[in-house]
Amino acid sequence: MEEQLTAINERQDAMMTQMESLCSSVHQHAELFETVQKSLVAQQSVMTDLMVKLTRLERPDPAALLLPSSVPPLLPRPPITTTTPQQSNVPAILPDQRIEIAAFYMTGDALQWYHWLYCTQQLSTWEVFSRQAELRFGPPTFVNHEAQLFKVKQQTTLAAYLSEFESLSTRVRGLSSTSLLNCFLSGLREDIQTELYVLKPASIHDAMGMAKLVDDKHKAMRAFQPPRFLPTRSPQLQNPTGVAPTLNRTSAPGVFPIKRLTPAEMASRREHGLCFNCDSKFIKGHRCAPSQFLCLMTEDSDEPVSETEKQDHPILATEPEPPDAVAEEATNPCISFHALNGLTIPSTLKITGKIHGKDVVVLIDGGSTNNFIQTRWAHHLNLPIQQSSHLRVTVGNGEVLTCGGECQRVPLQLGEVVFPVDLLLLPVFCAGIVLGVHWLAELGPIVFDYQHLWMEFQSGGATVRLHGVQQPCIQDTSHTSLKRHVHSSTAHQFFYLSVSLTTPEHNQPPSITTTSNTAPSQFTDQLQQLLLRYDDIFCLPVGLPPARAFDHKIPLLLEAAPVNVRPYRYTHFQKAEIEHLVDNMLKEGGILVKKKDGSWRFCVDYRALNAITIKDRFSIPTVEELLDELSSAHIFSKLNLRSGYHQVRIHPPDIEKTAFRMHEGHYEFLVMSFGLSNAPSSFQAMMHTLFRSALRKYALVFFDDILIYSRDWVTHLEHLHHIFALFRDHKIFAKRSKCEFGCSSIGYLGHRINGQGVQVDPEKIQAIQHWPHPTTLRCLRGFLGISGYYRRFVRGYAAISAPLTELLCKNLFVWTPEATKAYEALKFALTQTPILQLPDFSCQFEVHTDAWSTGIGAVLLRKESPYRVF
Repeated sequence: MEEQLTAINERQDAMMTQMESLCSSVHQHAELFETVQKSLVAQQSVMTDLMVKLTRLERPDPAALLLPSSVPPLLPRPPITTTTPQQSNVPAILPDQRIEIAAFYMTGDALQWYHWLYCTQQLSTWEVFSRQAELRFGPPTFVNHEAQLFKVKQQTTLAAYLSEFESLSTRVRGLSSTSLLNCFLSGLREDIQTELYVLKPASIHDAMGMAKLVDDKHKAMRAFQPPRFLPTRSPQLQNPTGVAPTLNRTSAPGVFPIKRLTPAEMASRREHGLCFNCDSKFIKGHRCAPSQFLCLMTEDSDEPVSETEKQDHPILATEPEPPDAVAEEATNPCISFHALNGLTIPSTLKITGKIHGKDVVVLIDGGSTNNFIQTRWAHHLNLPIQQSSHLRVTVGNGEVLTCGGECQRVPLQLGEVVFPVDLLLLPVFCAGIVLGVHWLAELGPIVFDYQHLWMEFQSGGATVRLHGVQQPCIQDTSHTSLKRHVHSSTAHQFFYLSVSLTTPEHNQPPSITTTSNTAPSQFTDQLQQLLLRYDDIFCLPVGLPPARAFDHKIPLLLEAAPVNVRPYRYTHFQKAEIEHLVDNMLKEGGILVKKKDGSWRFCVDYRALNAITIKDRFSIPTVEELLDELSSAHIFSKLNLRSGYHQVRIHPPDIEKTAFRMHEGHYEFLVMSFGLSNAPSSFQAMMHTLFRSALRKYALVFFDDILIYSRDWVTHLEHLHHIFALFRDHKIFAKRSKCEFGCSSIGYLGHRINGQGVQVDPEKIQAIQHWPHPTTLRCLRGFLGISGYYRRFVRGYAAISAPLTELLCKNLFVWTPEATKAYEALKFALTQTPILQLPDFSCQFEVHTDAWSTGIGAVLLRKESPYRVF
């Protein structure tokens, strides 16, 4: 029985195993069936889409269908290449076909939006679909197209105005033809608008056509400019030496280079970088091709002109007149640009003449048609002046000058001959009188020698030779004469030269700058001996600094392109200084920036290199943290490095990255240059590493400013000895003229430090007191910057300066009476600043708090004396 039961159990187990296998197979087949069913559904959807597309392809081209005229098209239709009269008469599209027709024209975002609506089954009626399309792609509902139509103005060309007007008018409905016409006329340029009001167009189409004709007429009038009169000269008026002064300026044919640009045209030229006077590209140092000149113009008088005067002065001659008549009557008085501004060259011919026995400098200028005299000289010689309010001088750049009048028949003596000349009053420079072609034409044939500066002509049957004056040499001047030149604007540049008899700095013996009146003589002698012992650290460095572990590196971003920047243009004096500095650096082993002592600092514009440099985030100490270390110090010394950046070498693989160009060629820096983005971090890291043993003990280091502080003289000499030894060991050099030793009070980082504490620098406060009244945001930011540096010395600084800081937040700078009060109050508060006592961290501090309903107050106490209240 047991064997039978065992066999039965085995069979049952086998059957159960088979049942489980069958169940698993059934589940697998069910999952496979579901997968096949989903695939069939997807294929059925694809077939449905294909059938829809096939149906659309079989339909006629919907481009032939037109929307009704009362409903503007929502989306632009593709252009129709062929159109027949039968296509234009197609009946209106049925409502149930409008959505499909509109979808046929959709592309890009619109087509994607339609597929989204189709897949999410949000397509219903045409009205709902058009509303959804307008909300999705149309302008916001708050845009008032009618208001924009009435505000549109012609800013540039007429074609642009027509296009903008038509675009806005299509969005506006209900305007009458008269209102639309008035709106179009009111937006035109003033000169076109005036003529159209006279023509009185009947419709908007007539107004557009007339506006085009008027605009073309104005363009033709602006393009036409009358030719400039060229004074005739005999063949003798030539330059035998080939050096051409101002006479040759009238020999070049051309037209007046005078252009009057509208503000819109000026803005367009500025946007495209074009010159205002010519059509060339404007760059730094650009000069227009035709030379500028000045043209003297007169306004017509309102008084009636008689027939005799009309015959004597014809407005337009129908036949050519003789050359003499043209030269005497039809010439518009002109003066050359060089003569007006006093620009002279070595071949400029100036002659010394006399009027009423007084010497006067006369400039012979063939580029000027008439004769001119300085207004100051006319009054000085007491010449009778005939006033004329209609006489004006127009400069080539559009500036208008008023002529002061005319002096007739003035006896001008040149050599031994007296010439009666008519002179026009004009503020010319470099000469008292300018004689132009009007006077030269009366002399007949003239011979000029511009190499030896003389002219020769016939007068009264005798040969007259006038010699020009040589270029004046540098002469001594007095204070009165210099003041007169300044007020008369006859001088452009002043140079102050001083002679120093002192020996070079590196040859001077070490000196001690001290403000301590109680310094013992023995310590003074010891300090002098210490300076003599370490005199080599104050010498000029020769050669490159030693290679160190912290040489400046310039890591660049990945895939950064090489930097290529064009050199700047410099004045003659700056070029000479650049060459001198480069030569010195080459012997030792380009933007010029002036230093405090008046010397120049060599700096290169590395902005393009800095943009692709990975920034170094080395911590730079703050002034407040440094000053907190000076507790209980009474003796101070200060050292300043000589060109500290140049005492750090560039990492050899990065030398090529510092290349710069100048007018002499290409150079590379072997030492760290000013302008590199990571230079401050590299330099501060080097100083921290070299002086780590003295930091926070008896030395402070802020870039190249080193402050040594001690409690007494004995320890101070020891500290100086240790610092000097570090200078010598690491081959660092200081500048003696900027160092101070053994001072009881010393200036450091804009503060004055002594044994009592820290106070503001009197020189900085004096600069604040003499600060000009802010008239711009830039000036106000400068004042708040320098005053904010001392904000912790002024109680309630934020409240006092609040009216000033509010001006920085507004879009428009408007100086108010409140700002004036705050400005004066802040300046007064800076003159009453206290001396801040430095904290002694060897003592214990106690915080006493006091709470009330609106806040918490506290007092920081040190030995039962209040230290700070907050």
